[in-house]
Formats: sequence, structure tokens, C-alpha cells
Amino acid sequence: MTVSTLPCTAELAFEEALDAMGGDGELLQEIVEIFLETGHEQLRQLETAAERGDMELLQNVAHSLKGSAASIGALGFAAVARDVECMARVGGRTHVQELLVHLREKYEELEAVCAEVDWDILPSLSY
Repeated sequence: MTVSTLPCTAELAFEEALDAMGGDGELLQEIVEIFLETGHEQLRQLETAAERGDMELLQNVAHSLKGSAASIGALGFAAVARDVECMARVGGRTHVQELLVHLREKYEELEAVCAEVDWDILPSLSY
């Protein structure tokens, strides 16, 4: 496996994330694992905030998820998190629910892709 065989689509750019981390595959793996471990809880926080109409919490959690996702190259997820953040900022409660469904789908897609990555070989990639 080489860097060019890492998952890289319009929505997922692990190669760019690896580059941003100076080619440190172990660091990328660690950050991805943390993102996935905390992601379920953050998605629940978003859903609960939406149910309560807590636009401030929605905006804050979505902002955090957006940045975390971008740092691991999950560009599609980050884009939807940005949309949630923006919609919460303007108080668009009706559209937030739709966006949260889409965000959860993106999260599940990301989990599936990450499950397919051979993390053990990342530190030895020719970078």
C-alpha cells in the first residue's frame, strides 16, 4: 500500500490529512479513532439539542465536529457539520433535523471506510 491507495474521494481525503500530519500514520490513526469514539456521543448531543431547540449547543457541537472531521480528511462530513452549524446560527430548526439525518449517514459512511483501512501499514507507507 502506498499513500496513493489511501481512501481519497471528494468526501474523504486521508492522503491530505496524512500530509498535514507530516506523514505520521500513527498520529492519523489515533486522531481518527478518537473522532470515531467521540462521534456517536456528539451526534446524540446534536439530536438532543435539536429536539430541545437549543440552537447555541447545536452550533457549538457542530462547529467542533466540523473542525475535527476536516483534520482527518472527512470533507463530506465536515461540509454537512458546517451546514448544521450555519443553520443553527440562523435558527433554522426545520432544516436542522434533515441535516442531522444526513450527518449521521456521513458518519456511518466514514466508519465503514475507516474499518477498511489497513492501519498497521500506515506508519510504513512510502511518503
